Amino acid sequence: MVNSVVVILGAALQADGAASPALRRRVETGCRFAAEKDADLLMCGGVTHSEVPMSEAAVMAQLAREMGFPNQRIYREEHSQNTLENAFFASRLIKEKGWARVTIVTQRYHVPRALFSFKSYGISVGYKAVQGEKITPLLFFSYLREVPALLWYGVRVLNGQCRK
Repeated sequence: MVNSVVVILGAALQADGAASPALRRRVETGCRFAAEKDADLLMCGGVTHSEVPMSEAAVMAQLAREMGFPNQRIYREEHSQNTLENAFFASRLIKEKGWARVTIVTQRYHVPRALFSFKSYGISVGYKAVQGEKITPLLFFSYLREVPALLWYGVRVLNGQCRK
């Protein structure tokens, strides 16, 4: 029985429903890492745009299959709309499946908020950050955005506004 899982956090899909470059990099990193560690994959992300009927998790699972990852080792969490909800819904599946070792995969700028979110639901996690991204104005903005986002999540958790 596999007792570890690599949790790949969702990212926005393109208008046509295809994976964004950031999401593709997360899936590539997660598939490689899960194969190295003999871990299952858990894809997190719901339907985030009304124009695109597929969930982020469904698109990610398809990418993982195309990359050769075994379908029977891919799980999907398709209800979440943000990182805190990724952690909430994933934590239920993690506990149900009995995965003892949990590693999240996301971009480096997103790691602190992702770790905080999972720990808020009692899940001890490690992380594997996507490597090799070029510094662009969008990436710079993403780093800046994480500061208020992390503070906002902290306020929500402290005020008991996250799901139980």
